[in-house]
Amino acid sequence: LGSLAGRAGAWIGLGAGAAGGVALFWLLFRLEQKFNLTWIGRMIHYFARDSHEALPALETRRAGFAEMLAEELAGGEYDEILVVGHSVGTTHALSIAARAIPAARASRTRLSLLTLGQTNCWLAAFRHAKRFHAEIAAAATSEDFDWLDFSAPPDAACFALTDPYTVLGDRRADRHNPKLLNPKFHEIMAPERFARATRNWVALHFQYIEAGVVPAEYDYFAITAGPMTLGERFAHRRSVRDFTRLRSRATRHLR
Repeated sequence: LGSLAGRAGAWIGLGAGAAGGVALFWLLFRLEQKFNLTWIGRMIHYFARDSHEALPALETRRAGFAEMLAEELAGGEYDEILVVGHSVGTTHALSIAARAIPAARASRTRLSLLTLGQTNCWLAAFRHAKRFHAEIAAAATSEDFDWLDFSAPPDAACFALTDPYTVLGDRRADRHNPKLLNPKFHEIMAPERFARATRNWVALHFQYIEAGVVPAEYDYFAITAGPMTLGERFAHRRSVRDFTRLRSRATRHLR
């Protein structure tokens, strides 16, 4: 009897362990589905390496883009050169544009920077990212180009309506750059699609570069391919500078 009870207890323990393992796997799977934790982990690792300047091939490409941009600005052939970055690409776009500011200062061509769903604050939060800190400061304090950032409060993959220069300690609200604006996705998406997207932050995060269902002030294709410069198109809009006080109960009406 004792031997039989021991074997039964072992099987019960094995079954309980297996059930616990399945439950843990299911929990991790659900967390991954909801928060995309592996993507977040990869991004943190990437930003950490970039902050230590441990990605030389990437830096070579950034430097090459900045050099090409400066050459085009020196030519003065265009009304505007618009640099666009989305998501993680906003860090590259900001770096490239900031390095070209001296060329923009002497050019007839207007240099503009459009960041969408920005993650600049993520890289800026790393204290070793000294180069990027200097580029943020150069861009935020320059009057020689226009920097607009569109980031939506429901988009959990970005730092919505947050000035990356404030992450570095600057609290002035009268700066020209960046102008922080809300794309108001609820106005350009079908209601049922917007409702689904607010439960899927990955889908919402890519709405910046997709067409809306109705004409609206935020129109990616009109902004990037229309006849007006970025500064002209949004000259009438004031930058959002007080979003932090609206993050809790009042967030919904900002959508």
